[in-house]
Amino acid sequence: MGLETGTYIADLVVTNPPSSDKRKQGDDHLRLIKSVLQNTFPGASKAFRFPTTQSKNTNFTIVITDVNTLFLVDTSGGAVTATLPTLGVGDAGWACYFIKTNTGLNPIFITPPSGTIQSGEATGLAKARRCIPGHRTVLIWTGSAFIAERTVKSPIGSVIDCPLSGLPVGYEWANGQTLSSSANYPEYFAIVGSGATQDRRGRVAPGRDDMGGAAASRLTVTYFGASGAGLGNTGGSESHTLTSGEMPSHTHTVTDPGHHHTLVDIGGVNRAGPGGGPNVLGPSTGVNTDTSTSTTGITLGSAGSGSPHAIVPPSIITNMIVVVE
Repeated sequence: MGLETGTYIADLVVTNPPSSDKRKQGDDHLRLIKSVLQNTFPGASKAFRFPTTQSKNTNFTIVITDVNTLFLVDTSGGAVTATLPTLGVGDAGWACYFIKTNTGLNPIFITPPSGTIQSGEATGLAKARRCIPGHRTVLIWTGSAFIAERTVKSPIGSVIDCPLSGLPVGYEWANGQTLSSSANYPEYFAIVGSGATQDRRGRVAPGRDDMGGAAASRLTVTYFGASGAGLGNTGGSESHTLTSGEMPSHTHTVTDPGHHHTLVDIGGVNRAGPGGGPNVLGPSTGVNTDTSTSTTGITLGSAGSGSPHAIVPPSIITNMIVVVE
């Protein structure tokens, strides 16, 4: 019978060739199959292996034939180190995958056979750390370097609001702590330069005043207490007690509409005492004298307590966690 036409595997007719075909027609079918395979797998110069899985709970070494393998790693018994295979330029595109299956605090460490590995934006690492459970890490060989995809897309060192009461596995508290070592947190140390974390306890975080290079001068030393252009600087307070100089300028107006004073008349005339004795004052009389002029020197009563007043904006309390891998 005649030869069918086809470009890809799906175009092949599985019932061809029939047994009645001559040998030369069979040759045509073989040539068609070769053409279809090359069209379907262009540039196929090495073995293609279908995805599979392997379960691991101790340190292990990966081999080149583990391409497209998903490693399910249980770190309940301690941190697990996966050592990658030695690959060449012709192996570019080789890939495998990792998922940590347990929710404990022990990480997976992915190490190259020699040299360094890149973990997301962190380069030149001796190893990559993966501790967040249930997220897949893609590991790719470029032909000259290993690159491990990060599972968290926020930049390393980012601080994230988290309304959960407990610390999610694979993150750290933003409480001013210093992370233990670059051996345990290779990505964080590479990006931040140390293990120091910001202390966000009881603090809100305004944008740096000179973000992008141009200072807005909205947060200054005068009122913030520190430079608003210094990354990580802290300032401000929960409350404040006004000083006299901080009170609004104002005037106390005192008006006396007129009042009476009672004057005591003590005589004013000297008279001789009985028998020519010493002079004595005459009898006293009370006289009301009306004054209608304003009077100064009146003391006003004070008001207020001088206690601090709150300067806290409407807020909601949440936990803050640091992206470390």
